[in-house]
Amino acid sequence: MTQAEKKVTVSPVRLEAAGLHYRELNARLREAVKEGARAIDVAGVNGQRYIAGGLSGDGRLDIYGVPGNDRALLQGHLQDFCAEFGLAVAPVLEEPFWRLRPASHRPYGSTYAP
Repeated sequence: MTQAEKKVTVSPVRLEAAGLHYRELNARLREAVKEGARAIDVAGVNGQRYIAGGLSGDGRLDIYGVPGNDRALLQGHLQDFCAEFGLAVAPVLEEPFWRLRPASHRPYGSTYAP
């Protein structure tokens, strides 16, 4: 097995961020890296502006939760969505969240105009 394959197959260390100040979470991240963690999953994130600030080196950090101010925007929509499909909101928020943005201010400009 090559070094690249070993990095991909490493089981991630899981940290729970709910209720932690970003400084405490960053201290736990640094400790995990110091102990040799090559992959870290951080769950329960509510805003991620300062997470992993100052970390360096090779590794993978996956963040699960809702980044920053998007939670307020999503909350109402998620409640409606979950009510429609009979789901609880909290487990939906634990899934990976992707914020999609267009690559330009006119993403469809060439589609409609030469």
